[in-house]
Amino acid sequence: MINSNRGFRRILFSLILISQVILGISLNLVFQNNNVLSNNTETDYLKLSQTNGNFSIETFFPRLVWLEGQLKINISSNQTGQIFCYLNEISANSGFYEVNQTINLIGNNISQEILLKARPNFFTFPGTYRFELIITGIHNYNENFEITFVLGYSVLTIILAAFIIGLIIILINHKKVIKSKTFPQVTDGTESLGVSSIIHGKIRCPECHKSIDEGLTFCPECGARIPEFLRYNPPGM
Repeated sequence: MINSNRGFRRILFSLILISQVILGISLNLVFQNNNVLSNNTETDYLKLSQTNGNFSIETFFPRLVWLEGQLKINISSNQTGQIFCYLNEISANSGFYEVNQTINLIGNNISQEILLKARPNFFTFPGTYRFELIITGIHNYNENFEITFVLGYSVLTIILAAFIIGLIIILINHKKVIKSKTFPQVTDGTESLGVSSIIHGKIRCPECHKSIDEGLTFCPECGARIPEFLRYNPPGM
């Protein structure tokens, strides 16, 4: 039991250590990129650009992305027609899906909100990623973004799996400990004098430990003399 407890503790400690290392690497990337991005004069990638008098665009892409990023675009135009929005990761990692979306502009300089979701692959790990937004159609626009990907589905799955496995091991080990706590059973000639399962009217011979009747001076089994203070069970037994 002692060896199994030690093995269990080692496994649990290893799982916790692995999850902490992974989470620490992710947080370290966050802090490093925060220091870099804090020197940028732009605020949270908010950019207002007017290509001409008939078209204006406002874009917002978060600096830090934990699981999925979302690009928000506000467009106003006095022309009606279609535009084609294309969001693509242009860094060497290629860890995000391409996004294509067609938008119908209603014109009259009415502001329209467009949301483009940057979805990572399952095996996309934390790091810095660059994106390009391309808009074509009745208006043309191009802009690049850079984000810090903090967590991701693969890292999150590893952390959750480590804690779930650790919890399962704890429950299994706890059940084994409960089952191992059994009380000794009374069998003739093998049990100790301290067992409290002696039946009324019977005593145990101090020599051979056989169960004999109360009040006997000598043991009928081994012939040993029974001391007076052992010839009867204490009152209340």
